[in-house]
Amino acid sequence: MMARNRPPPVFAIPLYKIRPHEQSDRKLLAALIKSLEGDGVLRDPVLVTEGDWMLLDGTHRYWALREMGCQSIPVCAFDYSSEEIKVGCWYRCLDFCDLSPPFDGIRSEIVPCETALAAVSERSALLSVVCGRTARLYCSSPFDIHQSYRLLSEFEERLRKEGKALSFSTEEDSVDRLLAGEIGAIVAPPPILKAEARAAASSGELFPIKSTRHVIPYRPIGVDLPLEWLYLDPDSANRKINEKLRNAKFRIAKKGSVLRGRRYEEEVYIYDFTKP
Repeated sequence: MMARNRPPPVFAIPLYKIRPHEQSDRKLLAALIKSLEGDGVLRDPVLVTEGDWMLLDGTHRYWALREMGCQSIPVCAFDYSSEEIKVGCWYRCLDFCDLSPPFDGIRSEIVPCETALAAVSERSALLSVVCGRTARLYCSSPFDIHQSYRLLSEFEERLRKEGKALSFSTEEDSVDRLLAGEIGAIVAPPPILKAEARAAASSGELFPIKSTRHVIPYRPIGVDLPLEWLYLDPDSANRKINEKLRNAKFRIAKKGSVLRGRRYEEEVYIYDFTKP
């Protein structure tokens, strides 16, 4: 997609209209609230679907503003029916190699790495734990995407109780790191479909954190909106947001850029309020 002449619109909507499809982590949420209160600004808008306001990115920012009692939330909206919007996974990366014991009542088998990754990608398996060229594959019939992510949450809870850490990475980056010997194993869940994300947002049967990785064509960051504006009604908040952003300077970072320690797969429009 070609670069736009201007950053995509950022505007405020009533916070109660936001529909999350993922849960929050209490520790992460508490840390974010403390950071927001200390900084006094919201750095980036959340990303949502046009019209029905399902969260695509910014889950903890939403939950934090909700707990803080804000009325408004700044958003950047996308057409969810567009083929440019895709849903990927966050694989879990482990420093150690352990194929893990079976889950009670869940069939598992040891298979080659390629077989395991293909099975979860094609949604014919619930979960796979990959160590080098070997993997343990967990299967159940019929396939249930919520069961997959319950198993993933159970696996993560085991690690926490054992004092073991994990990190998150994209599918491709995770496999590259594993083959390069940078990590010991990856835990690979199946991708969630758009319809399943929407169903979770509608029903309230939310997925765990880091379940979906929405791939988008662009995003704005660095809007640095004072928190006090977000306690106002959306009309009042929008007047202030429009005034601040109307003639603001910005630059465009290309796909794959690393900003604030994060690699972005999309074009990033970065506001810069230090320029005259």
